Amino acid sequence: MKSVTAATLINVLQLGHFQIPAATYVLEKVTGKEGGITMLQRMGIGLILGIFCMIVSGLVEEYRKHIAATKPGLGIAPKGGTISSMSAMWLVPQLVLTGLAEGFNYIAQVEFFYKQFPEGMRSVAQACFFAGNALASYLSGFLVSLVHHITKGSKRGDWLPDDLNEGKLDYFYFMLAGLGVLNLGYFLVCARWYTYKGDGEGLGEVEITGKEDTKNVHLAV
Repeated sequence: MKSVTAATLINVLQLGHFQIPAATYVLEKVTGKEGGITMLQRMGIGLILGIFCMIVSGLVEEYRKHIAATKPGLGIAPKGGTISSMSAMWLVPQLVLTGLAEGFNYIAQVEFFYKQFPEGMRSVAQACFFAGNALASYLSGFLVSLVHHITKGSKRGDWLPDDLNEGKLDYFYFMLAGLGVLNLGYFLVCARWYTYKGDGEGLGEVEITGKEDTKNVHLAV
């Protein structure tokens, strides 16, 4: 892996007799490819971040319920239940992870459909992407209804009641993390055997070429 140093003089800042040149940027040659990490690798990173997001969400929910049960609340919610005094800033990590996961996964999917489908089917590919997102939204709603229906008669009680202090929303988040692990496994199996159109390069192996040495690095997402 080599470091490439690039310096340019663009929009030089003049302060009296002093000139402040543009910054010098150090660029890491990660994969030796023009596009950096591959599309499938970016999708995999997005899936992994999504799993971490669900785990973090479950842990934060456990802490929220603990605060609601052990410390004075801020009132009663309209649908019942004590409003926890926990700061809303605790939600920031999971929201950041959600944004990063979607940034890696969704953008890579759009690029994948555009570049890997035949030219005459690019419009169909984009339509499939948005149709898949719509279907996922319906499935998420169905999953919530299914969990509510199954758990409301169990001994442990409903996971998703109106009063979340009495529910098990953290269990629901951990269940989604488990489904994410299964989805990641299926993705890795498919990506491992996928061949990119035009260059024959898949997820499993990328080649890094420097001026002094050439070596193969096996990357596993």
